[in-house]
Amino acid sequence: MYYSFLGKESKKQTRVNSAVAKSPFEIVPALKFGVLFTITLFTIYFSKKYFGDGGVYFTTVITSIVDVDAIIFSALLSFESNKMDLTLVGNIVAITIIVNNIAKMFYVFFFGSKKFFKILMLPLTLIVFVGIVASIIIM
Repeated sequence: MYYSFLGKESKKQTRVNSAVAKSPFEIVPALKFGVLFTITLFTIYFSKKYFGDGGVYFTTVITSIVDVDAIIFSALLSFESNKMDLTLVGNIVAITIIVNNIAKMFYVFFFGSKKFFKILMLPLTLIVFVGIVASIIIM
């Protein structure tokens, strides 16, 4: 770009892989999220009913590896219907974000390039660290 600005052509050609944009209104991704959301909602309900808060925390950790939205929406709906208190919902949100970011680091480490992992390591580590510190301070 700098060379183009100066009117000089760059000798090195870079190849750019473009991602194919998909419509956000496609039915299949919406159905997948709906199924995951429903499963998460039932899992939280039954884990809270039979195992108490420990069951909810376990469900949170497992579900957070895959998706953040479903567990947070489920926790908020449970809070809204007075099935969970605000402290538990806050802990669920914190755990969800921390576990999901750790999972992302593992995904990039095992399936991405080492260069990309080095780029993402610092921001994701900071997010996890700040989340842990904030959770400790709030508790």
